Amino acid sequence: CDVTVVPSATTTAITSLAENNEPDIVPELWVNSAPAYFDLAEEGKLVKASDAFAQGGTEHWLVPDYLVEENPELATIEGILDNPEDVGAMFHSCPDGWGCRIVSDALAEAFDLEGNGIEVFHHGSGETLAAAMASAYENEEPYFGYYWGPTAPLGKYNFVNVDLGPYDEEVHACNQDTECNEVG
Repeated sequence: CDVTVVPSATTTAITSLAENNEPDIVPELWVNSAPAYFDLAEEGKLVKASDAFAQGGTEHWLVPDYLVEENPELATIEGILDNPEDVGAMFHSCPDGWGCRIVSDALAEAFDLEGNGIEVFHHGSGETLAAAMASAYENEEPYFGYYWGPTAPLGKYNFVNVDLGPYDEEVHACNQDTECNEVG
């Protein structure tokens, strides 16, 4: 049996499955960022072998715990928008090609981050996103960004999930769709 390992991410893997019926095995796929997964499964083009994250994977906009200890309002998006300088006036977002980039861009637009004085910075890779988060935490500097779990950085550093308000399934579906203009 010959096997070729091909580095991939959710968006590229699901696109390749839809268009080329490859790869044969995708060990990790964040289906919440890949609506096409459900259509492909229904069409019989893919079969789920197992739940890689049986306990559930999580995605967050977060800030370090030391910022919230000093400024409890930074645990909410409203508090961050009112105090952008306290989080470094920057949002560390997802790299190009990642499914989370679509949702984070929609949320950044809905919350008008840039209009509220927060630059949206798209990292070039997951490694630079992790390095920025680690550096900020180790130096107790301001930080506001996206990250997912379970991951080593979230196990090592203490971050607080930012309360973005109530969850709305229809709004989230729109935020996942690059063609939807009603982001929220």
